Amino acid sequence: MGEENRDEKREVLLNAIKKGITEVEGLIGIAAEGLYKCAADLRVEQSEEVFQNLSRGMKSLNAIVDFITHVDKGIDQLNEMGMSISKEPLKKWGESLNIFEDMLSAFESNDWVTVCDLIQYEIDPLLKDGQQGLKELLFELEKAG
Repeated sequence: MGEENRDEKREVLLNAIKKGITEVEGLIGIAAEGLYKCAADLRVEQSEEVFQNLSRGMKSLNAIVDFITHVDKGIDQLNEMGMSISKEPLKKWGESLNIFEDMLSAFESNDWVTVCDLIQYEIDPLLKDGQQGLKELLFELEKAG
C-alpha cells in the first residue's frame, strides 16, 4: 500500500511539473520579447510608461525564476522518490542572480545604458538558453513517465 501511495504522489508531482513547464515555456518568449522592447525604448527615453513596462517585465522575469526554483525542488523530490532526473538543464538559470544584482546596482545609480545592455546582452540570452533547458527537461520528464 505504501509503495502504491508513493507512486501516486510521484505521478502527481511529475505531471504538475510537466504542465507547469509547458505553460511557462511559452511565457518566457513573451517576457523576453517585452523586456527587449523595453530596453530599446529605454535607450530613447526614460518616460513613466517605459518604466512601467520595464517594471512589468521584471516582475514577469522574477515569477519565471521563482517557478524555476520550484521545479528544481520538485526534481529533488522526484529523485528522492526513486527517479533519476538530471538538473543540468536548469543550470543556466542559476546565472540569473548575478545579473539581477548587476541590474539593481545599475537601477540605483540611474545607469540606463547598463540596464539596457544587461537586458539585451545578458537577460535575453539567458531566457533563450533557459527556455531551451526547460524543453530538454520536459523531454527527459516525458521519457521518465
